[in-house]
Amino acid sequence: ASRTLNDSFDDRFLLGLGVSHPPQVDPRGATYLKPVAKMREYLTQLNETDFSTPDASVDPVAPVQTIIAALRKPMLEVARDLSLGAHPYLVPVEHTARAREILGPDPLLIPEHKIIIETDADKARERARGAIGWYLQIENYKRNLIWMGFTEDDIAAMQAAPEQPGISDEDRFHLDFALGKAFEDRRQAERVRLPRPVRHNRGEAQPGRGVPH
Repeated sequence: ASRTLNDSFDDRFLLGLGVSHPPQVDPRGATYLKPVAKMREYLTQLNETDFSTPDASVDPVAPVQTIIAALRKPMLEVARDLSLGAHPYLVPVEHTARAREILGPDPLLIPEHKIIIETDADKARERARGAIGWYLQIENYKRNLIWMGFTEDDIAAMQAAPEQPGISDEDRFHLDFALGKAFEDRRQAERVRLPRPVRHNRGEAQPGRGVPH
């Protein structure tokens, strides 16, 4: 279907893929096992599958243009090797620099960062917890936050109500996810200088790996 859409609309379709999570996979009768190996196998087969088109100018086995959901190094390496790049979700800004190091300069890197525009800190925290509560129950997201330097206590604090006592670092998540001045005050000495965006021109695409436009 992806190749048919690209064939029909001048390579303007980019297929996003992800392995999902056990709470979403297992109830549907499938088994969530070895997600990295499964994604690598799937993309390899997808890229090698024959495709026929009446347009004689089109390569009959042109790779499908894909971008994959990837958080940590193993899946980022799959994104680098077998797709156009990665689309990390629910990540702090530091993740972008780390992901770019793994991907290298050429693959696409399109992260999702959550930002709350609110001057009232309590309201901002309440909205943040409402937005991410489900994700913090998912192991893939929890492990990624730990990979980025958070602790189990930090993650528990992200889920806790603002008035709950005994939280030693309650604000850490909210600061890292952009609460303005508080973020700047705590992070000033350790800010990450992010790499400049990579511009992709259609004429500079790697052989067999077109870039959508």
